[in-house]
Amino acid sequence: MKFGVTSFGFRHLMLDRSRAPSLVSVVERTAALGFESLQVCENAHPLELGQADWDDVMHSAGRLGIEIQLGCKTRDLAVLRRYVELSRRLHARTLRLVFERDGALPTTRSDVDAFLAEALPVLAASGVRLA
Repeated sequence: MKFGVTSFGFRHLMLDRSRAPSLVSVVERTAALGFESLQVCENAHPLELGQADWDDVMHSAGRLGIEIQLGCKTRDLAVLRRYVELSRRLHARTLRLVFERDGALPTTRSDVDAFLAEALPVLAASGVRLA
């Protein structure tokens, strides 16, 4: 097991998107703090980064020995599919999922069951584990 942090651990740095550090900088801070893993969550806007940006992140993470994982907050299968595809491209083994949507009613057990019924085949086909 690796000792890690999520991008929410750097929440104060990312609140103002116009002043937020690059994800490469967050990877470097992760290593400087002695962590071995960084879970990039929705507050870091991972789906908005282009392939060149991700290449830079992965190069930096590899050089520093930082494992990159992803985390998302959604109940939307299309959003989950995008995170699963990104996880696969990044060779991230695990995707953390929080069953929430901003401004939505609380998630019920039947919401979770219905979502998982559709999501599990997507995850299984990609080899990404759900956390």
